[in-house]
Amino acid sequence: MYKTYLELSQRLIEEAGISGTITSVVGATGEFKRVIEWIKRSTTELEGKWFDWNFLHEFATVNLIVGVSDYPAPANQNVWDTATAVIPADTMPLDFVQWVRQKRDPTQPIAGSPYKFTVLPDQSLRFYDTPLKAEVVTIEYWKVPTILAGHTDEPAIPEQFRDLIVWKALQYYANYESADEVKVQAMENYDARIDQLESRELPGYQGAATKYTGTQIDVVAQTNGPSEPYGY
Repeated sequence: MYKTYLELSQRLIEEAGISGTITSVVGATGEFKRVIEWIKRSTTELEGKWFDWNFLHEFATVNLIVGVSDYPAPANQNVWDTATAVIPADTMPLDFVQWVRQKRDPTQPIAGSPYKFTVLPDQSLRFYDTPLKAEVVTIEYWKVPTILAGHTDEPAIPEQFRDLIVWKALQYYANYESADEVKVQAMENYDARIDQLESRELPGYQGAATKYTGTQIDVVAQTNGPSEPYGY
């Protein structure tokens, strides 16, 4: 099974019929450098196709400090699931208010037990009221897509679907070489597998799904009846 950055690059060489063997993803030159860059690009683009892949889902714990309202996002955070914030000790969900609305609120912050929060433009969390005691907030989020770098780095995509990375990278190879037959084969293999990945790894895929374009969230029309809102 091909699962690491190096192994996926080796698989691409086999599928493309390129002579030689890649032994390192560091310091490669010429055609081998293009191969590893195609694998790297394909991984990031596939994982970035949807922001709410199940395999990008994470849980976060925020330890509130007395007198501190703002808390930075985890380094790998991409999009918060704002419907999931809760103080477990109180079994109390926190209301989410969009920053564009909250910043217009003339009410001055006071000390107390947080009952709502907002996401600041830098993706940090701000809680209201300002914590009066040490408490814990749990919240879920989706991670940023993987950027492969080292030999043993692995994509977040489940192992049984990582051939998708190779089929996508093979399309880039075919474009570079103007190999139309290779591209057709790569696209057929990719199309046959992407539906399987999406049906397993997208929440609410059978009804509606959300797509992150980098500047906005697009809602893809549902076809099989209503689904639960995400709460964004």
